[in-house]
Amino acid sequence: MEINIENMRIGTEENFYSYEEFNNLLGDTIEFLKGKGFKSDSKIPIWCHDNLNIIALTLAAISMNACAVLIDAQKKEKEVLDILRMISESRIISDIEKAELQEMEIFEYSIYSIKNRKYNQNMYPVFRTEDEDKDAVIIFTSGSTGTPKGVVRTQKKVMTHMKTMIKTLQITSEDKILHLAPLCHAYGFEHIMAGIYGGGTNTLYNLFAYREILDQMKKQASVVIGVPYQYELLTRMNCTFSSNKLRLLLCATSSLKYRTYNTVMKSWKLPITQLYGSSELSAALVNMEGKNATSVGKTILGVKARINTEGELLIQSSYICERYIGDKYELPVEDGWYHTGDMAIFDQYGGIIIKGRLQRCTKGT
Repeated sequence: MEINIENMRIGTEENFYSYEEFNNLLGDTIEFLKGKGFKSDSKIPIWCHDNLNIIALTLAAISMNACAVLIDAQKKEKEVLDILRMISESRIISDIEKAELQEMEIFEYSIYSIKNRKYNQNMYPVFRTEDEDKDAVIIFTSGSTGTPKGVVRTQKKVMTHMKTMIKTLQITSEDKILHLAPLCHAYGFEHIMAGIYGGGTNTLYNLFAYREILDQMKKQASVVIGVPYQYELLTRMNCTFSSNKLRLLLCATSSLKYRTYNTVMKSWKLPITQLYGSSELSAALVNMEGKNATSVGKTILGVKARINTEGELLIQSSYICERYIGDKYELPVEDGWYHTGDMAIFDQYGGIIIKGRLQRCTKGT
């Protein structure tokens, strides 16, 4: 697999940028961040609604050897303040209208209003060997099984996983990818990185514009990065079609209803490809074969899986995050195996089926 970033395109329905154009926007974004006092080794909090702003700020932060701290736009003021205290930062970048945080400095940012000067230097992160141990991004867990934790990924972890996902999903410059999952979460972040560095055309959505999305799926999209409730809502449109270009409907973050899977299969003539991972693990399993609708698939390159005597899924992976922010939590890793806290079984094809949570597990994420 070779990185094919020079052929990538990225944007929304209204604003699309070539590699060169977006490189220039990143150059101006880096200047913006430096002008606000952020430096190499800074932790840069990003609290944005617009996905294009999120990825521009994230790539700019990594490019200047800083660490992007991704904060969900839906988080309440207290939660955001807790995160800022956790990383010892009093400044934050935001595009949220009328955003206010007590005793914190908010810098407004919009990619649509920056100057876009020309930069000959490559502003995209090139993931140099000497920088691979630098913290690249902090992503927060959902908190569905406890208090949200800040998960640290280094440049090396981001780069190696990104390359593996490009190869696994077979992303090329021919792909037109619809990104429906939020980019501030692990699933969305991982796949926008694969889409960009795989050279695809990446369309971002801030609102779930289902009519426009279906229209793109019919006409030109080849890959959709979605979550279960989005596919469920799309099936309610009672839309039947068969596209020669659409090849991959990726789905993660929660369990997929068989009814939704079956409806999509009948109406669109394509299975939904389930994926399994977490903020700590990154994507670890993908059901690329599609032999069993209830399976989250087999391990990707660099990952091993086994099920212990309690029925818990354990993962050994090259992509497990470095640590959590702070010293309050420790990764649930024993003898090199990450304890997922999920009950699982192998199916007849060697894929894995998730059966629920391990009730007495105290190590889960």
